[in-house]
Formats: sequence, C-alpha cells, structure tokens
Amino acid sequence: MKVKAATGLRVPKEDNPARYIDDKTFVDVPDSAYYRRLLQSGDLQSKPASRKGRTDNTVADMDTEDKTA
Repeated sequence: MKVKAATGLRVPKEDNPARYIDDKTFVDVPDSAYYRRLLQSGDLQSKPASRKGRTDNTVADMDTEDKTA
C-alpha cells in the first residue's frame, strides 16, 4: 500500500526506525499491523485508489428494461 505522513509529521519506518516517512511523497509499505495502526490513528494517510480502467457494473448502471414486448 502507498502512504505518506499526515501534514507536518514524520513517521518512523517499521523496519528501520532511524528512517522516516514524510508528508511530501507517497511510499510503498507492507500491509502490516504497524502501518494499519498508524493509518487508523491518522498519523499516516493512504493514497486514494485510482479509478483508471475500473468499471463498476452496478444494477443502477445496467439497462434492465424488458425489450421482448
């Protein structure tokens, strides 16, 4: 998952606490309890999922009119 620190924060990396995740760029981190806990607390922000190439076929989008009559 891609994350960055909340504005004004620097968050230590799980595998090397002497290195930090800053609030400027998103970095790839493993989906671990450590990073999920920081996301939950608001210290980290996740990158919004890209909708490029995604198709949502919901019932509201489908043409459900009966055309046999």
